[in-house]
Amino acid sequence: MKRLFDKSQKRHLYIAADGKCEQCSAPLEDEWDAHHVVRYADDGITEVTNALALCKACHRKIHRGKNNVKTKRLAGRCNQQIS
Repeated sequence: MKRLFDKSQKRHLYIAADGKCEQCSAPLEDEWDAHHVVRYADDGITEVTNALALCKACHRKIHRGKNNVKTKRLAGRCNQQIS
């Protein structure tokens, strides 16, 4: 099972997030992170259905326990088709 999101998955996430951090809504810079909602260490899959596009600051806050993950943006992502 792969851990890192590939370029295609990241592009899908970026488009689905409308180019904005899915936590704080700030525009995503060139360097942003694809975050596993269910942690990879807890058998979370590396698929867009288990991921959020996050700015670096929000990603750090979530991993440091200073922010809860907003999962409402995942609703319906399974059914999205982005080419």
